[in-house]
Amino acid sequence: MQYFKVNDITSLDKSVSIFLIIKSIFLFSLISLLYGIVDYLFIHSSSDIVLYSEMSYWEKLLLGSLWAPIVEEFAYRYFLDFKVRSTKISISLLLSFLLIHTVGFFFSFGNYNYLLFVGYFLCIFLIVDKLIKQSFVDKWKDLFIYISVFGFGISHITNFSLDQLSIDKIPYVTCYVLTISIIGYIMTVIRLKFGMRYNIALHFVLNFLLFV
Repeated sequence: MQYFKVNDITSLDKSVSIFLIIKSIFLFSLISLLYGIVDYLFIHSSSDIVLYSEMSYWEKLLLGSLWAPIVEEFAYRYFLDFKVRSTKISISLLLSFLLIHTVGFFFSFGNYNYLLFVGYFLCIFLIVDKLIKQSFVDKWKDLFIYISVFGFGISHITNFSLDQLSIDKIPYVTCYVLTISIIGYIMTVIRLKFGMRYNIALHFVLNFLLFV
């Protein structure tokens, strides 16, 4: 798949990278339109099934605009410098996300979920710190791109509850995951070509606009 390997992206000129980002934004716009059409035909109210629906406005703004951009970017993009330490942190965060959301499908701990997440991260980091070596990073670095893009998109299925993931909502959820994956790809290109602070800033702006 073109531009889904590390060397394919890092070898691009910055001007070509910007053009690739613009093309990705155009594709994002098209799928977002499809997303809206599917929502109109099948769901009729996307606000009923998105995350944070039970939170106050300020809780949404704080968690969605500050917590999510920082933690998600470190989980899905920090290891794209292909260093051992960064990889250990990202993988620990990714596994912590997986664990907290899996548990969250069955049990609700309210605000204690964030303490649990920190606890999961510390425990998992102690394990992966002993296991991950530079050889692992070098071998799987192209896979990191797919995790950064499609793992990021698929992870947002957790924005829905189990009872909302019914068969009739599959078209809607599929479009939703695709749009998030395209955003993930844009963030990935920015991370590889321009640096971590820029994709965190963009993530912050996108989420802030979503919640204001």
